[in-house]
Amino acid sequence: MKAKSPIVDLSYINKDDHLSAAKDQKYPLDNCPLERGLVSIMKDRQEKSEPLFLCHLHNELDINRARYLLKSFASELIMQNQPLVDHCVISTDTIALTRLLTACNELCWNAVKYAGGGVLALWSEVTQQMITLTLQIADEGPGIADLEWAFHDHNSSGGTLGLGLSGTKRLVDWLNIESPIQGLGYGTLITVQSQWRRT
Repeated sequence: MKAKSPIVDLSYINKDDHLSAAKDQKYPLDNCPLERGLVSIMKDRQEKSEPLFLCHLHNELDINRARYLLKSFASELIMQNQPLVDHCVISTDTIALTRLLTACNELCWNAVKYAGGGVLALWSEVTQQMITLTLQIADEGPGIADLEWAFHDHNSSGGTLGLGLSGTKRLVDWLNIESPIQGLGYGTLITVQSQWRRT
């Protein structure tokens, strides 16, 4: 499903915030052929459109940065594209964003824990009726052998409660998993979408 980046001013958001540990030169995307390949695949799935931001995922610091960037971009998009509304609607927007951030955190940790890392990217589309955020997380791990099994509550290959993927699906409006990644034969590409009505 295609998602376009909107024409809004997001230039003030500092993509190199302190959470990036001074741009963390250990894992620059530009110098990592494997991650460049993942980014290329992710852009292909979005009809080669440019994401609002890209973030590598190798450790807790990267996950914190990804969550910070997602919250910053999403909050600003909602504020710039929503008219002044009552507190009830604002509260609903906040809850939906919190759900997306929770889903992002879960998927990022899965990529780090089970695949040794990955790449996260965010796209957005703003229409007259709707704001849609599309979040993609890709990795080059072994993939998910049985998707149907993985989506059932309490099924876990990592000794956890097994609520990760099933819980994430309940937190967002749409979720799709491509595993293995077509064109690679391995890895996992997860796409989630959350939407806000412009009322």
